[in-house]
Amino acid sequence: MIAVKQHPSLARASLLDLVWQGMPVVDSEGKLIGSVKLVRTADPVAAAVAGGKPFAEENLNQAFARALTEAEPRVGQAEACRLIREGFLEVTGAGLMDHDRYVAADQIAAVDEDVVQLRVRADQVVVERQHWI
Repeated sequence: MIAVKQHPSLARASLLDLVWQGMPVVDSEGKLIGSVKLVRTADPVAAAVAGGKPFAEENLNQAFARALTEAEPRVGQAEACRLIREGFLEVTGAGLMDHDRYVAADQIAAVDEDVVQLRVRADQVVVERQHWI
């Protein structure tokens, strides 16, 4: 009998398949950090995310266009590449002043019937980059 070893990204992808929009997300300490806004499964062969000009070089029209058209995830280029390749959740903040966060597939410990449990604390999850125009 031949043992088939499953690639780690496939195991994480199956956890993402159990998540649906609106599910509450709690960190490793049981603290509610928000609810699932978007689920994106892994794309291991994704091309590198195209970089743009530094924000200081943009004029107001360019900044406005970027803010309207920028795709998820709204984080730095290196982190965006990692999230897209591994799969991620976008989590809407639990409080009025909370920012959205991105949870990489490898940061998910378990998906129970109605909650996503993380293996990390809330402060270890990537916060969405905010654009002010």
